[in-house]
Amino acid sequence: RTKVNTVISISGSTMATFVLSPFLTPGGKIDMSHVQNATLAGGVSMGAIPHLAIGPGAALLVGFFGGCLSCVGFTHIGPFLEARISLRDTCGVHSLHGMPGVYAGVVGIITLAAMGPPGAAVAELLTLLVSLVVAIGGGLAVGAASMFIDAEPSTEKRAILAFEDASYFDSVPPEP
Repeated sequence: RTKVNTVISISGSTMATFVLSPFLTPGGKIDMSHVQNATLAGGVSMGAIPHLAIGPGAALLVGFFGGCLSCVGFTHIGPFLEARISLRDTCGVHSLHGMPGVYAGVVGIITLAAMGPPGAAVAELLTLLVSLVVAIGGGLAVGAASMFIDAEPSTEKRAILAFEDASYFDSVPPEP
């Protein structure tokens, strides 16, 4: 059941991506960042409830709305957050994992309240809240720590680092 619900949910998010992307993109074309990321949002959206007997239609809807949320996140919410609070999501984590993950938690709470054992919805709510505290706290900590990184190295240092990948990657041998 878990595998089937997840695959159906990913199918729903894929459908949402190809339906919604042309409406959100200038020129009415499909945006490849939507295709690459929002299609996976269905799997994230199903993350809290794949084991429940929700049926294929519900799995498809959960994935479809997860894909819609991700597409809108990439097109509108991400740029809005960057403009308003300088939140730079360089890898699309917020739109691919963050919003669909919170959506999955809310869907899990609703589903467990309707068909789960007593107290399961409360446990899911507490889990979602702890996850948000850890994620936001971790993001704030890393953001604060990154303020101490030398963002503008000297010209000499920049010239040396510009051609030296070994300081950034493990698999690149240092140049002689």
